[in-house]
Amino acid sequence: MHAGFRAALVGVCLIAAPVSVLAVDQSFTVSAEIVPGCVVAGSAATSGLAFGELAFGTLPATAEGEATTSTQLGSIGGMQIECTAGLDLTLSIDGGQHTVGGVRHLARMGGGSTIPYALYADAGRSQPIPSTGGLDVTVPPSGLLSLEVYAVATLPGAPAAPGTYTDTLGVEIAW
Repeated sequence: MHAGFRAALVGVCLIAAPVSVLAVDQSFTVSAEIVPGCVVAGSAATSGLAFGELAFGTLPATAEGEATTSTQLGSIGGMQIECTAGLDLTLSIDGGQHTVGGVRHLARMGGGSTIPYALYADAGRSQPIPSTGGLDVTVPPSGLLSLEVYAVATLPGAPAAPGTYTDTLGVEIAW
């Protein structure tokens, strides 16, 4: 019975204790550092991020020589790559799923055959895009990054195995 009485008495003392307020007059700093960079913007920015497609089209199995195509990376479905104007960055496109000795290849679905191809940053084929490393790019004054990629496939001629040939490439933009 005494234990219950002491607890009640302590509670009464706490309630009756005077409240002290200590005023402190201090400040703190709020800051932000804005750094150059890029962002993917537009309607496709959150769904799939398909940067483009290189399609050589439908070709006869007997075709030989070169087939060419091109695509503008980052312009699919309303997507844009927006960057700080004048920013220097590096565009890297990996070797894909079927690289042999640094050469990219399209592989026939179902296996059996490949077709070598190369990528370039210009239509004149003077700027190859390597399967390792990258290509230096400077963002134009508009801030909109427009990256045209040109592809050249070397067709073997007869007897090329009919079928669909594909590859998937990874794209990295670093700054």
